[in-house]
Parts: sequence; structure tokens; C-alpha cells
Amino acid sequence: MGPSLINTLTFGALTILGLGGTGGCSGSACAGQSTQAPEEEPEEAVRPAEVPNACRCPRIIADPNRVYHGAFVGDAITNANVGSFQTLADENLDIGLIFMAFATGLTFPTSQAQAMSDRGGAIFIKLEPWSWRGQNDNSFPLQGIIDGNYDNLLERFATGARDFGQPIFVSFGHEMNVSSNRWYPWQGNPSLYVQAYQHVHETISDIACNITWVWNPNIDQGNLQAYYPGDANADWAAADGYSTTIWGGPMQEL
Repeated sequence: MGPSLINTLTFGALTILGLGGTGGCSGSACAGQSTQAPEEEPEEAVRPAEVPNACRCPRIIADPNRVYHGAFVGDAITNANVGSFQTLADENLDIGLIFMAFATGLTFPTSQAQAMSDRGGAIFIKLEPWSWRGQNDNSFPLQGIIDGNYDNLLERFATGARDFGQPIFVSFGHEMNVSSNRWYPWQGNPSLYVQAYQHVHETISDIACNITWVWNPNIDQGNLQAYYPGDANADWAAADGYSTTIWGGPMQEL
């Protein structure tokens, strides 16, 4: 793993595992900086205050004794939306979900991320390579992502995430394993998907290391292994499941 500083922090209901130094960051995120202490002052290596901000790499780890409450509360995370959910659910919101299409330009949603952080939770951002035009939307094809055609968007997002500095969840191309009756354009091609995911992960991680990466398939579809991007590229796994097969239709028991 290389020289690193590991510190565990309390983050509301979640726990953060901070990895600093060359082991916790990659690429330019820690360029020219090191947390390795001089030999004559070994105790300095375990003091979080000594870690440069750009090299702090907080990751979110789960407490196996806790249940976290997450929800999509609307197109934007606001105090009003969160408050309405918490009143309805009679639970605090730990994870606030938003969707970000590449067509938005991928400017990092700092105010929404801060709103979740202020409440002791974390934002979960699902990056979607499309322009909301349906299953045949080819505006941001996987091959184009692999070829680096949209690195400017990924770098913009990463710079905003790095500057925000607090731990966040990010996924890329969720429900990728739907092969028949697909509804997203990135579904159904495991080879291209894995390459695109790995490129997105590498490009963003070269700049921002405060991201907990989520691999997010569909629970009702098979062939999961073919779409897995590798342990080095996924910190958490999430599975999307639906209680109805018709959008807006009656709900069924899961």
C-alpha cells in the first residue's frame, strides 16, 4: 500500500476511514506531497493535522450494527425536501441520492453535498452517461468515454469534489447489467462498461480521493460478474430493485 496515514473519524451515523499519503491517494491528488514523517520525529506520522488537505482521502465504511436510511428526495437536496422525508419516514436521512447526467456538464453540486454533510450524512451521486433521451441515446457512448472524449467533464466533477473535501458516494452507470428490455443506453455491454467504469474511476481519482465508489447493478438481472470493474474500483456494492414493473403502477411486496 505504500506510506500512509490511517485515521478513523466519526461522520454522523457513518464512519470515515481516512487514507492519506501515497497509499490513500492516486495520481495528481497527492503530487509532490508526502505524509511520511522524518525518522527523528516518528510520532508526527499519526497526527491527522499534519496531513495536507489535498492528501486526505476519507472513505465511508459501514458499521455492521447500523441501518442507514437513504432516499431520493427530489431533483435537488434541500432542507425542505429532507425535512419532508424525515417527517414521513420518522427517520433521519443518512444518504441523499441525486442523479447527474453527463449532459449537465458535471459541475459538482457543492451546495447539495454540503447540505447532507451538515446533517451528518453524505450525498450519493449517480453519474449517468446520457442526455435523458432514452435507451438509444448515443450522446455519451461508452467507447467515447474509454477514448477520453469526455475527460473534461470528469475532471470538472473531480475538481469540485476535491475542493468540497468531505466524503461522498459516487457511482457510474447504474443498473448496467440489464440486457433485455433495457432502459439506459449504457446497459447490456459488459466489456465496454467495465472499461468505461475503470476509465471514469481512474480519471476522477487522479484528482479527488475523497470518494467512496459504489458499484450499482440491478438486482433482478443476472450476469453480475461480467460487469464487475474489480475490487480496486469499487468500495461499496448497491443493488437496485423495484416493487413494480410498470412506471407509476401499483407497488408489490419485495
